[in-house]
Amino acid sequence: MATAIQHELDGINIDFEHVTKDTAPAYLEFLRELTLKCHANDLIVSVDNYSPASYNAYYDLEEKGRIVDYVVLMAYDEHYNGSEESGSVSSLPFVKEGVKKCAGKGTGRTYGSCTSVLHEIVERSKRQKATSGSIGHERRRECCPGK
Repeated sequence: MATAIQHELDGINIDFEHVTKDTAPAYLEFLRELTLKCHANDLIVSVDNYSPASYNAYYDLEEKGRIVDYVVLMAYDEHYNGSEESGSVSSLPFVKEGVKKCAGKGTGRTYGSCTSVLHEIVERSKRQKATSGSIGHERRRECCPGK
């Protein structure tokens, strides 16, 4: 938090993954305490959330929406390295379904953004091996002028 204040940032984004059902209550308590401290220092708090599904319901999107200022839907990883089948990283139906599930939570908080295509995966070959990596907004502008 001191770094955010020192560098005059607007806020903090939390992206904790692999929270378990057993640790979910402590994670939510962490968000509560962090948000109180951030608000006392005029900082905004956003938190990333998987696309809602039965297997991650314990992430408690509704409660997160009550606690933080913005919930960011991570609308990607529909198919990923290690998936049983290949396919789109973030198909339009997958994104629409995630947005619909988030919008239906009705917490009164703003669901700030939806990350999908901006989390671009660039495929490249190195020594006959396919690798992947993410590119940021500046690099995306270089690769895709006008976008």
